[in-house]
Amino acid sequence: MADDPKDQRPLRADARRNRERILDAAAVVFARDGLEASLDAVAAEAGVGVGTVYRRFPEREMLVTELFTAKIDSFVELAEECAAMEDPWQGLVRFLSEASRRQGEDLAFREIVLGPGATSEMMDMPRQRLAPIVGRMIEGAKANGDLREDFDVLDVPLVEIMLARLNDLTGRVSADLWRRMLTVVIDGLRRDRDQATPMPVDPIRPLDYAAAITNARR
Repeated sequence: MADDPKDQRPLRADARRNRERILDAAAVVFARDGLEASLDAVAAEAGVGVGTVYRRFPEREMLVTELFTAKIDSFVELAEECAAMEDPWQGLVRFLSEASRRQGEDLAFREIVLGPGATSEMMDMPRQRLAPIVGRMIEGAKANGDLREDFDVLDVPLVEIMLARLNDLTGRVSADLWRRMLTVVIDGLRRDRDQATPMPVDPIRPLDYAAAITNARR
């Protein structure tokens, strides 16, 4: 059946602005509250009625897909910026650090990547769009003698998943602890390691570690 012509008409300027406000608000609310975020909270953040949210996004999945796609777009832009750096190793380090930070700040994105709800199309996006760009940085860093030869492009999402899980465990008690572990990972990726990179944050305190484990068991 042909699409209804009414569905193909461009949005009016005010409707387009409302849609953009809803997406901006949803990015904030879902990053904070995860996939169970309330659409009432999205409406309040956007300054519109909840009915407006449902008119623009009749199904929650539509909104989640838009947010995920926008996040991947931002990662692709980041990867292109890092790949354009003169030093491929520094570009790779920057990408790992910034991508890990962004994932750590977005609970919904982590839940999509690590949970059962992602569609195959969503999970194909990073492989199809990000892997070729990150792969160029990896090959460049290897060619310059900075990166160990056995590091693979598919190791990158595994590093980010590891750090995301760490952030889920310790984020409430030590928000920047993932940076410490990223430093350990990066040192492990160097082909030649004359001296260790200074840690960017202090070790987690025993009481904070105990609190993190307790929270994880709830």
